[in-house]
Amino acid sequence: MPFEREAQGKASAGLEGGRSSFSVFMAGWRGVGMFSADTECARLMRDLDWSANPLGPPETWPTALRTLVGIMLGSRQPMFVAWGPQEIMLYNDAYAPLCGARHPAIGVPFQVLWADILNDVYPILQAAYEGRSTHMEDIRFLMHRNGYPEETHFSFSYTPVRDERGGIPGMFCACDEITEQVRQRRAQEQERALLYEALRLSPGATALVMGPDHVFALANERFLYLCGKDSGIIGKPTAEVLPEIVEQGFIRLMDQVFATGTPYEGRDLPIDLLHDDHAEMTRHYVDFVYQPFADPMTGTRGVLIQGIDVTDRREKEERQRIIANELSHRMKNQLAVVRAVISQTIRRASDTREAAKVIDGRLMALGRAQNLLLNAEAEESTVAAVVRAALSPYDEAKSARYSLSGPHVVLGGQLVMSLSLVVHELGTNALKHGAFSVPEGHVDIVWALEALPEGRLFTFDWRERGGPPVSEPLTKGSGSGLIAAGLGTFGGEVIMDFAPEGLHCRMSALLGGEGMIA
Repeated sequence: MPFEREAQGKASAGLEGGRSSFSVFMAGWRGVGMFSADTECARLMRDLDWSANPLGPPETWPTALRTLVGIMLGSRQPMFVAWGPQEIMLYNDAYAPLCGARHPAIGVPFQVLWADILNDVYPILQAAYEGRSTHMEDIRFLMHRNGYPEETHFSFSYTPVRDERGGIPGMFCACDEITEQVRQRRAQEQERALLYEALRLSPGATALVMGPDHVFALANERFLYLCGKDSGIIGKPTAEVLPEIVEQGFIRLMDQVFATGTPYEGRDLPIDLLHDDHAEMTRHYVDFVYQPFADPMTGTRGVLIQGIDVTDRREKEERQRIIANELSHRMKNQLAVVRAVISQTIRRASDTREAAKVIDGRLMALGRAQNLLLNAEAEESTVAAVVRAALSPYDEAKSARYSLSGPHVVLGGQLVMSLSLVVHELGTNALKHGAFSVPEGHVDIVWALEALPEGRLFTFDWRERGGPPVSEPLTKGSGSGLIAAGLGTFGGEVIMDFAPEGLHCRMSALLGGEGMIA
């Protein structure tokens, strides 16, 4: 190098001029040799007039300082040396950007260069001068190095430098500015916090499990409610928190998603969970998805669990299925009744006009009975409701044509149809020949339900009074056939008493557990 050839030439001339001049030269060369690195800060140090600086000429610097400066100028890590009572700053090219617009500041006292952060950093410098080392991974400063306030972060080590006598004439620092890394970490933390908050507020049951053991990192309120747990599950493996799902295969599915990174979606799957406040497991049905997940900060892998408890939906669907089957059954029964009514009426009617009129009335009665069964907003299908619906054509605003007496008894679908048709026929006959044919006529309707060893005995009495004298008809029409059939579907019997003072019809049926609820 030119600097070295020049030094060698001058060394030869010094030998010719005498040993004393050579020694003086070599001492000077050793002083500037530490500045031989081809860097900006090395050139600044070579060009600086050190005679006017408290450190003095480089050739007079102690060996420890010259060694540190040589190492520092050859390093790519930010470094500086503070030396002497004035704490004079010497630093390398990697440290220069940390000084901002204050660079170059070589040869400047530490307290001048870093006056804006002196309260934060100077106690650490003093500790080094007192022989105590300091290491920090992240220290925050509010600097004005570029003419405006800015938050900065550094990792560093302050190390005391001892001389031959054990004194501490200075300190050495290796450091890194980590401001950008801190900003990125904060952005990741904010992103992570937003993600976790979104998961926490998710409308479905949501949980996040991390690592191969599926340790709970997050579980929102809906997930905790579904599993019957509290927030104490955070930090625990899934198999420890929910051991009952291991044998059900859900842990195996998590293992699969964790290992392959492939999501898994389940629909309407049963899961038995042991809630903390229950002694026995509770069956739920869930729609859920296991999604592979990677933490935005650490890259740690896990599984995101999102699900919806569809137990209520499934129960509603099951009820709808049962209702649909019941409606289908009832429609078939109703069509069979309609067919029987029409067939019987046509066989016994004297002409088509009479048949049409009778059929119309009976179908209207069936329609009213059907309304009781299908209209969810109507009165439930009690005996009283069925009778009122069947006799509604004979109601009069001024006087009650009939009276009802009996317990609150709810009827099943087929029994509603049968009773409605019978009461309709009794009312039609009363209008033609009995109590409803005269203003003063009245019908007393009484029913009862008696528990017997062989079942429940339902009795229904229709008793007319105040009407014209009654006698047993010589011929029986289709209406009489329907009344005589009574509640025969349920193994019942019908007694018709044509007493002169009024018809008394008594029907009874022995009912099991089907079709009737008291």
